[in-house]
Amino acid sequence: NKNVYLDPTKKPEVHFKWTGFPKEWVVSAQLGPGRRQMKDLATAEAGVEQLASVVPFGKHYWRLVARDPQTHEIKAKSPIYKMEVLARSTPSILFPTPNSQVESEKLPADVELAWQKTDGQSSQLVLEVAKDPQLLQKIITQRVDEDDKYTLKNLSEGTYYWRISSFYPDVKEPWVGPVQQFKVVKKADVKPIPVTVSWDQVPAEQFFIGEPSLHLAWTAGPQSDLVNQWKVSWKDEADVNAPPQTIETANRDLSTKLEKPGRYIASVEAYDKQGRLMGKSENMVLAVQPQPVLPAPQILPADGPITAGGDGKGVLSWSEIAGAKEYEVTLLSKDGKELLSHRDKKNQMILKNLMPGEYTVRVVSIDENNRPSDTPSEKTLIVPDKSNLRAPALKKVKVN
Repeated sequence: NKNVYLDPTKKPEVHFKWTGFPKEWVVSAQLGPGRRQMKDLATAEAGVEQLASVVPFGKHYWRLVARDPQTHEIKAKSPIYKMEVLARSTPSILFPTPNSQVESEKLPADVELAWQKTDGQSSQLVLEVAKDPQLLQKIITQRVDEDDKYTLKNLSEGTYYWRISSFYPDVKEPWVGPVQQFKVVKKADVKPIPVTVSWDQVPAEQFFIGEPSLHLAWTAGPQSDLVNQWKVSWKDEADVNAPPQTIETANRDLSTKLEKPGRYIASVEAYDKQGRLMGKSENMVLAVQPQPVLPAPQILPADGPITAGGDGKGVLSWSEIAGAKEYEVTLLSKDGKELLSHRDKKNQMILKNLMPGEYTVRVVSIDENNRPSDTPSEKTLIVPDKSNLRAPALKKVKVN
């Protein structure tokens, strides 16, 4: 059993290395949610004793399988191992946003740095601020283990660079955050009428089916009728150097398509008819990810096989899954031939006319978008030899 830690903002690749297989064999890594549900994940070239592949976050079983490259016959297998892929990353930067400009009515200025912690497992966080991109001309190096903001005092006009690194007790090297840049400038003397902009019940986690999209809504306080235009900005948190995408609108909500799922930083600015900034919302970090399919229900009883009655009748039942529109039940013979496939809104079913023998029952959940579970629940159904159904040909299985 081993935990693997990956940065969710980067490509989640797991590296496999081995020795002991003959060089002429081709080695594949197999992965799955159970010991009997493993499939080929990636294959190395003959003679290569390592490979890397994207592995989803979560718990997995895995092993290595060696094959003859000509016949594809499996020659050897490693033991089966368990691993859990966990996310580890540096805090998300909230303010100042990358490459932004911090305006101040007077100089030198105080600038508050703000971030959002991504987990509670790091033993310490270290903030570094400097006057150069390489962080050689340090202004401060400060531990901020329990904080989510820090105020820099008396900054003169100019460009500054900063980052936050996470230290974990089980590894020697820190998880180094990307270097962020902001500029301190003197604010223009023209003062527009201020307005307070705040988010209107926007969920921090947003799920989609089909194409990824972002949904935002906001409210404004007094003087909001003087707002001529709203400027909505969002940025992929993982792409530090890319400029934010913006849309100008007269409405107080926005739905827009995204190129890919991920974590995004969004903000809204209010402008008057003269194009002057009246107010700005706080930066909000939003996670946009695919709507997961429903898990398969548990076939009852939880332990042991299902045993049919002597009259060839098998009673199937399974746990209810919240959000399931219906369930799909598949009955297979001992040699894997599909005998029946049936959908039902109830969480039980009666099979009739079962001949003596051993069967496999599989059940998946179907959600409102007609998507089945990724992996079915599976259980053995035994019809005892004492069954009185002994016709020479298999009777047609019926569902009640």
